[in-house]
Amino acid sequence: MIDRAQAVTCPFCRGELLAGERWWRCGGCKTTHHWECHALHGACAVFGCRKDETVTDEWSINPDDPVPIGEQIAYRVLYAIARGVYLPGDKLPTVRETAVRLKVNPNTVSKAFRDLERDGILVSRRGSGVFVREGAREAARARRQSLVLERFERAVGEALDAGLDAEEIQEVLVEALERAAHLRRDEDVVEAFVHRPWTAYRKGRRSAARKKGGA
Repeated sequence: MIDRAQAVTCPFCRGELLAGERWWRCGGCKTTHHWECHALHGACAVFGCRKDETVTDEWSINPDDPVPIGEQIAYRVLYAIARGVYLPGDKLPTVRETAVRLKVNPNTVSKAFRDLERDGILVSRRGSGVFVREGAREAARARRQSLVLERFERAVGEALDAGLDAEEIQEVLVEALERAAHLRRDEDVVEAFVHRPWTAYRKGRRSAARKKGGA
């Protein structure tokens, strides 16, 4: 059991573990995490705990991010549902618990939950709390796809404005994907997109560039 005589802080989201919340304790370093934070990352948050395995802190709210805090919270919940961290019927932490955990105004959390309810992702039940709606995972995945596409479109637009052609943009995308995959130690991404088709593509471009330069 968690000792309530002292505040216990999750190293992922840096929020306090509250009474009644699900939690996970690392068998190696004994650090305690929120259950959903550990489920999202699949590893202990303590650097070096598992053979120097590094993980990214996707659950933190970044006050310096140009994206408003409320939207960050909504995205966090949306992506967690899309990835299966929260399943249909699961109860979300309360507005108060979330606000305490993230150290933000409860009104900001409440609006994020309302926006997700309006989008058919969550459902509030009077006196019971906020729950993941049936069919929410499919809706969350579709919304996630739309959000990511919008961001890629903005990035590609900036690249075109900068004078990059289609092949140069592909090269930048492959490099960004490779960096992200290695940073997260995501072997599935490395194997599927970096080591196989894209590597051949990049080698072909480099070979063509060398021939052109030697001509």
